[in-house]
Amino acid sequence: MTPWTDLWSAAVSWLKSHAAARLPKLILGRLYPAKSLGKAVSIFGKEEGPHVYVNPDRPSFEIGPYEITFVNSLPFALSLTSLTGHVSVGYQEVAHLARSQCSRLDPQCARTALQIPSVNLSDQQARHFRDLHGNLCQLSFQLTANLSGPTGDFQVTQAINTHATIYRGAN
Repeated sequence: MTPWTDLWSAAVSWLKSHAAARLPKLILGRLYPAKSLGKAVSIFGKEEGPHVYVNPDRPSFEIGPYEITFVNSLPFALSLTSLTGHVSVGYQEVAHLARSQCSRLDPQCARTALQIPSVNLSDQQARHFRDLHGNLCQLSFQLTANLSGPTGDFQVTQAINTHATIYRGAN
C-alpha cells in the first residue's frame, strides 16, 4: 500500500464516522435555521378558561388547571424543554408559571395538549378576584416555551386571552 492509499482510507473512515452523523443536521440546518423555527410552532388555549377559586371555605385559593395546545408544522419532532410565563388580570400580574417537564411535540401539524397545573393565590390576590364584578374575568397568559430541535434551541412567545369563571362561595 502506498501512503496515499492509507491517507485516503483514513479520510473515508473519518467521513463515515464523523461527517455522516452530522450531515442530516447540516442539511436540516440549511433548510430550517433555528432563528426561523419559532414561526412554525403555534400555541393555542382553550376558549373556556380556568376556574378561579376564591371562596373562603376552601383550604387554598387557586387558579385551576388550564389546557394549552401546541401545533408543530415542522417535518420533525421537537422537544419542549421548559414553559414559563405569568397570568394577568387587566394590568395586574397575579401568578407566575414555571414548568420544566419535557414533552415531545410531534411533527407535521400534530397537536400536542399540555396541562398548565393549578396556581395557588395569596390572600391579597384572592381578594383582587373577589373585588371584581360578575363571575367572569379576562385572564391573560403570557407564555414562553423553550424548544429544542435537531437544528438547535429556540423560543416561542405567545399571549393567550381567555375568560375565567370566578367561584366566590356563598355570600
